[in-house]
Amino acid sequence: MSVEVPIIDIRPLFGEDIGPKAKIAEQIHDVCRGNGFFYISHHGIDVKQFLSATNTFHRNVTAEEKWSLAINAYNKANTHKRNGYYLGIPGKKSVESFCILNPEFTEKHPRIQDHSPMHEVNIWPDPSRHPEFRKFFEQHFRNMVTLSSALLQGFALALGKPEHYFD
Repeated sequence: MSVEVPIIDIRPLFGEDIGPKAKIAEQIHDVCRGNGFFYISHHGIDVKQFLSATNTFHRNVTAEEKWSLAINAYNKANTHKRNGYYLGIPGKKSVESFCILNPEFTEKHPRIQDHSPMHEVNIWPDPSRHPEFRKFFEQHFRNMVTLSSALLQGFALALGKPEHYFD
């Protein structure tokens, strides 16, 4: 049995006109009440640029850098629990990744000041070895927040709620 996964062009969700947004919301509603899955197009994320930046980093990061950036679960000398490098574990976990949190979380951010659980200031790879990494991924994070906000507005409308219900 195969299921067709539709593609929804979400461009209208970034605009101001509620009419086209309502049409997209109707598509989201129908798909979610049907097979529950859909792809999005025209989302504003440059996927090729993301893949290039990610691949460049992973091709050039050294084992020593991975260890210095490794989250506390791997490297007890690093206090970061979420932000940082997630190492592969032979025989258990082959995927390695680097987690980036909200770039607005600085030492002066209220959530950092009050030690809110799971909120951390990002640690970054050495800029002399990875000069574009931080700039690219901070902007990528912001782009993903914009996309997420647009999708949440579409879901709110699909549920018959005000557009900014999830804000």
